[in-house]
Amino acid sequence: MMNDVENEVEEQQAEDGSVNRVPELKQLSEDIDKATNTFINATLELESAIQQYQRAEAQLGGAVTTTGKKVDTINQHIDKVMENAPTKLKVSVNVNDADWQNIQELFVHSISQPLARRTGFPYSQIKDRDTPHVSLYTQTY
Repeated sequence: MMNDVENEVEEQQAEDGSVNRVPELKQLSEDIDKATNTFINATLELESAIQQYQRAEAQLGGAVTTTGKKVDTINQHIDKVMENAPTKLKVSVNVNDADWQNIQELFVHSISQPLARRTGFPYSQIKDRDTPHVSLYTQTY
């Protein structure tokens, strides 16, 4: 009988201990709920950020593709221009007679002076000798 009384006292103490711990258990339950909600919200925000990143990545990919196509088109135009340049680019220069005479004299001078130094002939002799040839050369081209 003593055992029964002791058991009953222990049960009563255990119940009292459990009742006394109810506020702690309630607080623990609330803390778990808050932590769970925080985790869920963080997960949702992360998923949203991932979706935004994927959309931005898709837009960037599209922009890169568009830019690449434009660069290819520009390169094709440049290639075509370069291919046709020798036949399409014609340059003509008009030079007045006085300037043409100066160009001829500079040309003769640039040829005759080094030749005079190498051969030892006076510059004026070489110049006079080469002038008709230079004139003929410059007129044909």
